[in-house]
Amino acid sequence: MKCFIYLLFFVSIFSKLSLANAFDIDAIEIKCLSSSNCAEMKKVFNSVKGNYKDVDHFETILKLYVANEGIKRFYYTVEAEGAKNTLHITLQTKPIIKSIVGPVVKGPFEIEFPSILPLREDEYLDTKKVDNTLRLLTDIARDKGFPRVKARAEVQAIGGGSEVTVHVDLGKPIVVQEVIVNSKSERIKRMIEEKIGYHEGEPFDPQKMRNELEDLRKIFLQYGYYLIDFDFKNRISDAGGSLVYVDVVGASTHSFHIDNSKFFSEAELKEYLSGQLISLKRKISNETIAQLLREYYLKKGFRTSKFEVKNEKSLNEFGDPNNHYLITCIEGKRTYFQKLRFKGNSYFEDKVLRGHFYENAPETISVHALDKEYLDQFKAKLRELYISEGFVSVFIGNPEIQELAEDERVQLSYRIREGIQTKIDKFKFDGLPDKLINKINAELVNKGGTHFNPIAFKEDLRFIETYLRNEGYYFAKIENLNSPNLVEYKQDNARVDILIKISLGRKLFVDEILVIGNKKTRKRLIEREIFLEKGDLLTRKAIETSQTNLLSLGLFSSVQIKPVDGNQKNTDVIIFVREKDFGTFELAPGVRTDIGLKLSTTVNYNNIDGLNKRISFKATVNRRFDLTTLDENRRKNASSLIEYDGTLNYSENNIFRSEYNFGLLLNKSRRRFYSFDADIQRISYSVTRVFTNWFSARISQQLETISQFDATQDRDHGFFQIGSFTPSVIFDFRNRPVNPTKGAIFDLAVEFANPFFLSQQDDDLTIDYYKLTSRNRFYLPVSNSMVFAMSTTFGVQENLATDLNSNGEKEGYIPGIKVFRLVGADIIRGFQDDEMNRVDSGEDISAVAIDSRAYLFNFKFEPRYYINDSMIMGVFYDAGRVFVDEFDFNDLRSSAGLTFKILLPFGTVDFDYGIKLLRKRDSDGNLESPGRLHVSIGFF
Repeated sequence: MKCFIYLLFFVSIFSKLSLANAFDIDAIEIKCLSSSNCAEMKKVFNSVKGNYKDVDHFETILKLYVANEGIKRFYYTVEAEGAKNTLHITLQTKPIIKSIVGPVVKGPFEIEFPSILPLREDEYLDTKKVDNTLRLLTDIARDKGFPRVKARAEVQAIGGGSEVTVHVDLGKPIVVQEVIVNSKSERIKRMIEEKIGYHEGEPFDPQKMRNELEDLRKIFLQYGYYLIDFDFKNRISDAGGSLVYVDVVGASTHSFHIDNSKFFSEAELKEYLSGQLISLKRKISNETIAQLLREYYLKKGFRTSKFEVKNEKSLNEFGDPNNHYLITCIEGKRTYFQKLRFKGNSYFEDKVLRGHFYENAPETISVHALDKEYLDQFKAKLRELYISEGFVSVFIGNPEIQELAEDERVQLSYRIREGIQTKIDKFKFDGLPDKLINKINAELVNKGGTHFNPIAFKEDLRFIETYLRNEGYYFAKIENLNSPNLVEYKQDNARVDILIKISLGRKLFVDEILVIGNKKTRKRLIEREIFLEKGDLLTRKAIETSQTNLLSLGLFSSVQIKPVDGNQKNTDVIIFVREKDFGTFELAPGVRTDIGLKLSTTVNYNNIDGLNKRISFKATVNRRFDLTTLDENRRKNASSLIEYDGTLNYSENNIFRSEYNFGLLLNKSRRRFYSFDADIQRISYSVTRVFTNWFSARISQQLETISQFDATQDRDHGFFQIGSFTPSVIFDFRNRPVNPTKGAIFDLAVEFANPFFLSQQDDDLTIDYYKLTSRNRFYLPVSNSMVFAMSTTFGVQENLATDLNSNGEKEGYIPGIKVFRLVGADIIRGFQDDEMNRVDSGEDISAVAIDSRAYLFNFKFEPRYYINDSMIMGVFYDAGRVFVDEFDFNDLRSSAGLTFKILLPFGTVDFDYGIKLLRKRDSDGNLESPGRLHVSIGFF
């Protein structure tokens, strides 16, 4: 608010206006004190025209407009001329930063500053951001040894904006005078001196030196210095330089030799012990090592394991002390439990508790082996189950293990003291009408007369607030949420009273919808995407959905929606938006396993005419290194051919203010296919409608002209014209479109190509066919880091030009360019193009004239493990085949392999290595390769 007071100045003069009556602003006249960004500001304030309840209402709305960060000073008057009110505005805008130069560093030393600063291009020049940028640069320089640093910003006007040059004068640094390493190990001392000794004579950068020492410590850990550490400190010398001291502790190695380990490998036990040493960071005794191993074995069910540990001291190859541990394992037998019993339970039957015990249990439990860690975990799990049923005072004893005389197995039991089940005596709402109470009670887990579930009670409280806010009580809240009188226990916890005090507030209804910040985007586009209209009940759900819709347009970097005044029944709703840059340009070189070396460029421009009309151009040129995707004859005789693909796209949502979206595509390309090369021209349009958030439908019409050359088969030479009409439907139940982890998507499309849609019809060829394709993907989460992904694709196409010509041949066939192939998302990983697209005869499907039917089938199963937020690894199984005339599941080709994926905003980059499960020989008797690496972008 302080910033508002001294940056914005109001002079309000109202002539002939009643302060209590409604009035209109009929016209606006704007005078700018600066030319920068003035035209855009005029567009913003033109929206102020309209009807207002009174002067206070007008000033409230105007202040919201003025709060726009692009305004530096603002004055206004309102003059009444007869029945017409004119708003006169005088304003000064902040300049837009067109360019940032620097940081320009003065001084003989180089210093690395962050690439992203508070001050950014294409934003308004804000003194606070300038100050924050200078402060950040100053702090970084001081941390790197420049205590006398000074930073300043120089602003110059350029091209309707400003250029900001950031200068940093580093001043005289604190220089590292000497690095002093204290270590009993000469080798370690020498390595540290080599690692950080070069800093002598340079500015003192403590963080960089600590990072380098940590890198060195990790190297020492690999050599068995499990307890090594560095004590880093410094002091300023009389000469003004920095003396850096590094004291080395734990400069001895540890090694292990393990005998008689049968269940665990020696490598596994060594890794465990070294990890324990590193985490403990202290010397350990022989008994400690034995204890660590006993605990490790106990987790896997070995209750009687023993370990003899001897320590031999020696010198390692570097002359440093080495502790060598000789460990002899006496594993004993793994202990299994035969019976699982529960004592003291009456509310739950043993069968229910046993089911709870085995639910989500580890592998050791599933084979009935003892697992101490899980037994303790289940104690807490069992207690939570009882508490959810109202037994808030339940006692669960530690797991008891009893030897069975007649068997080597043991009996496992849990002792339970259930206590009294807590019942809800009174469940009252304070501040709610009966009608709302009845509706809320119907949805709650906890209610009067039932047992008390403290775990579900938290969800109940969240539901109450959410329900009331979605009923229009925008500011509703539970007043005593953190008060002890919310839940009152009585009668030794046998009964509980619940009192929920609600501050309901009034219902809010939408009056006017005000949009601020849209410089290019039209207001009607924003209004089209929101679930708010004048007279509507204002709910949190409507606001959240509207906010999501606006952000999904891709036009805004931020969207805020909130009511202007919560004290009135009818309130204006204000929508603050910040627009993105609408133009982008990309240049992307790369290599792909299928098309070789490539270079692509993309130019996009969004929000044409302020209605989110979009136009884009994408061009790719490539040259293949691997010609195995061509047939053998072309592979031997093929000259190098530069392929290209250029596509111009235009799209518009809600065309003619309807619910339909429109897209237009123009494409020209030169591509290599298995048995021919082709120049292709394509024009198509599509109309799409999104009916719900999970169902959409689309129709498209396309006209293609194809000139095929360098073909192996005579019929593949020449010119084809294919006109087609394709309806399709999509059912999308995924949790998100990019990298989904739950749900499914079903995509069904049918392409009809015939002379009615301008397909070729002449004496040589009639093109008349249908092509049905069904693509389905499923995602099943198993845990937070594991997802089962599955894809199924099925296709059938049939030639309908079946009349016979004078030679007794069918009039038509499906052009080779339109015949099914396993490519793109349908590849069988591990196979080359020519291997996966052979039919039963051994020929490639492109070599077969499809004058009847062809089929496509593809199946992928891929368990995925999420390493972190940006990397996924997994295994996969693929199966698929193309068929002519008859479909046979028994003839599918299959593979298995490993996948590694890197998550990016547009999808994933996949590195897949597949191995054929059954290798075959080609027509020349050559055995297929065992497998193949594939690199792709976001296929599955």
